[in-house]
Amino acid sequence: MTQAVDPLAATRQWVETFVVARNVCPFAGREVARDTVALAILDAGDWEQALLTLVAECERLDETPAIETTLLVLHPGPRGLRRLPGFPGGGRGAAGRPGL
Repeated sequence: MTQAVDPLAATRQWVETFVVARNVCPFAGREVARDTVALAILDAGDWEQALLTLVAECERLDETPAIETTLLVLHPGPRGLRRLPGFPGGGRGAAGRPGL
């Protein structure tokens, strides 16, 4: 039996171990360290609800100075996303080696 992966935990891990570790975004490390990054799930099967969630997250950003940014996690995500470099559970980099 395959264990279900928590999409928010997987995204947070990807941000910390790929985006921050490789300095993909020069501002991400500071905001992760300050714990000012929020994550929210968007239902990939219900676009109307996904858009409502997007609006709610924009409002939350406006109303909550302690949150600097929000990452919106489309779930379930497109299958091809699992092949991105650094994505937990897979990915091949430019050199064709896992995790690069």
